[in-house]
Amino acid sequence: MKIREYQPSDLARIEQLHRESGLDYVLPPMDEFFSKKVIEDDSGIGMAALQRLSSEMYLLCDHSWRNPAWRLESIRQLQRACSFEAKLAGVQEFMSFLPPTVEKKFSKRLTELGWSACRPDWHCYFKKIF
Repeated sequence: MKIREYQPSDLARIEQLHRESGLDYVLPPMDEFFSKKVIEDDSGIGMAALQRLSSEMYLLCDHSWRNPAWRLESIRQLQRACSFEAKLAGVQEFMSFLPPTVEKKFSKRLTELGWSACRPDWHCYFKKIF
């Protein structure tokens, strides 16, 4: 078994692995991944690990500050500024984890700002690197 860097000639096999996985999402273009590893043996590539930069977004807000319209416009401006910096850093997407009490009130606002809800039947796992 050998782990090595992805090569463009591996694309067809990676696309095949994705198709055969039965997952119902489109495989992003390979240039969106900053790390691309394949693991192979004598029979060929059996797995691939692809990493894309994501950013976890935290929003801290004084809920009594001015009025709801003012706060929403402030969030829009913060999102614009953060999106610019994220793009410069190569980040592909933002994520935010909302507790149920916040989600009930805030999900409509996030949708208005262009955010999409994750799949309710998929669960997020995390691993700290450091």
